[in-house]
Amino acid sequence: DGLGRETTAFLRRRGFDVVELGDAPRREETAVEVRAGTEAYARRVAAALGVSDAHVTTQGPLADYDPDVAVFIGADYAQLVPFQGEPSDSTD
Repeated sequence: DGLGRETTAFLRRRGFDVVELGDAPRREETAVEVRAGTEAYARRVAAALGVSDAHVTTQGPLADYDPDVAVFIGADYAQLVPFQGEPSDSTD
């Protein structure tokens, strides 16, 4: 619980505009998917989270209104930068 809020707060503090937060089916590994944006931007998001380029995929654009990228937090979340001891701040 709260992984999405923690990740959202983390990304916003780093200047990323997070426009939506929701639940997705369970995944073993975290992934960043290119939607309407560029692969370079997705790699910037992935790098901020500590996700390797191998977990950046291109899926889109899926619709005209898609966000630039989608982040799917996996069961490996404890290895991500936001969960490596940075103080919690989900009020951003």
